[in-house]
Amino acid sequence: MREKVRIAIIAVAILALAGGAITAQSILNGDHDPVSEHAVSSPEVFNGTGNLTGRIDSHSVEVEIHGEPRVFGLSNELREAEIAPGPINFKYKVDENGRSIITEVEWMKVGESAVLIADGIFNGQADSHTVEIRVGQADRAFTFDREIAVDHLSPGDKVNFDYREDPNGRLVIVRLVKTGSGVVSDPPVIENKYSGKGIFNGRIDSHSVEIEVGGEARVYGLSQGLRDVEFAPGPINFKYYVDKDGRSIITEAEFTKDEGGPVQTAEGVFSGLADNHTVEIEIGGEARAFGLDVGISFAGITEGEQVFIAYREMGGRPVIIKVERLD
Repeated sequence: MREKVRIAIIAVAILALAGGAITAQSILNGDHDPVSEHAVSSPEVFNGTGNLTGRIDSHSVEVEIHGEPRVFGLSNELREAEIAPGPINFKYKVDENGRSIITEVEWMKVGESAVLIADGIFNGQADSHTVEIRVGQADRAFTFDREIAVDHLSPGDKVNFDYREDPNGRLVIVRLVKTGSGVVSDPPVIENKYSGKGIFNGRIDSHSVEIEVGGEARVYGLSQGLRDVEFAPGPINFKYYVDKDGRSIITEAEFTKDEGGPVQTAEGVFSGLADNHTVEIEIGGEARAFGLDVGISFAGITEGEQVFIAYREMGGRPVIIKVERLD
């Protein structure tokens, strides 16, 4: 009997030294069912961007981030991978020893900038592929990938997103999530109210327009309630205030009834966009500028193509009300 106890104690000591999961008490009791292991939480995964300088050894590389070289380990799957120097996006985790271990890596295309992360306030959708987001104190326009959904967002919603600058200088959103709903607050108390009138030339973006006042083109912002309103080219009466940043913000707008002059037609060569609400067309060897009526677009028409237009005088300038490409 003493011999059996002595053997059991030796077995317990061996298992304890080896880190075994079976307790001494369970062996002495004859219970050989293993004790369940504690769940191990997965380490958090982080995103990184930098310039891969090269390998240090078979399981680590050097990445330059903001001008500072840093050493990262490689996961088992990446240790045999072909590692080429250059700009990279990568994902990494920090192991139990505090080492940063890269688990995924993506080499950027030539001319493609690093991915940046930002928080902002969603202002609205300018067109089918452009949104406006307030980042800090600036309203900025971003295009977005086809896979990015924005239909569920409302003006004022808080968002977190990743974006990069493409070779054409456009800011392109590659990931976007809603982080909070917009809060409708009481309208600001406006003390400096003014009245104005002029000729509405067209929209600049989703929150600003251009109006010709006294022969001078001026930019006005739009209050939240006017950002989704359709503005028609022509005479306009409006009320506005000047905000703390010196911007003139329109709060009310009334279009003077203007049926325009008789409809005229012409054929010519599309010369291009003068700005986002004016086109230039060469008619009879003379380049002429035309405004665009609501809903009129030259998207898909390239410079040098023959076009047919119908237009009329509105607010003292010719405004195209119909356009067709000629074969």
